Amino acid sequence: EVLRESARLLLGLPRPVFLVSLPGRPGLTFAHCAGQPPLLQRFEISLDQSLSLPCQALQLQQPTSSFTTSAETAPSLIDIQLTRLLGSQGLLCIPMWAEPQSGGVMVFGLSREQYACKQRVLESMVGFARLAAGCLESFRSLQQRDQRVTADLTRQFEQKARKVIHEAV
Repeated sequence: EVLRESARLLLGLPRPVFLVSLPGRPGLTFAHCAGQPPLLQRFEISLDQSLSLPCQALQLQQPTSSFTTSAETAPSLIDIQLTRLLGSQGLLCIPMWAEPQSGGVMVFGLSREQYACKQRVLESMVGFARLAAGCLESFRSLQQRDQRVTADLTRQFEQKARKVIHEAV
């Protein structure tokens, strides 16, 4: 939610959403944030669907947009659904990359006029996406560490409880 609000304030686009890598399988899902359309929470995109703009952005590691695709290329069903869900004319997808794994994709719903204005600051948007990926990776690492600590404390507590029960019996 913090990244979403930061992107909205810094980049001046009203509807940023974040797609993050699915754990253990090749795909993207939406990060759960307050204020997003409820349908996004059930949305998953397989990376096999390379025609979708978010997948192209992630695989090519460069921004993609529905405003720069050729007229002969029909938009994918996923792109049409995302555009409608975001209530916009098109999409701008910026990859977020964090080593050792991909962080995901920032997706903005925007109009043709907004896209033309954002062309001047696209490099800054890419820089923000890199920082966002690092933040997400740090957050994931902290969550994993907390889970390990909790599991270790639970295991220790169970061992002590067994010892007390054994001595009581």
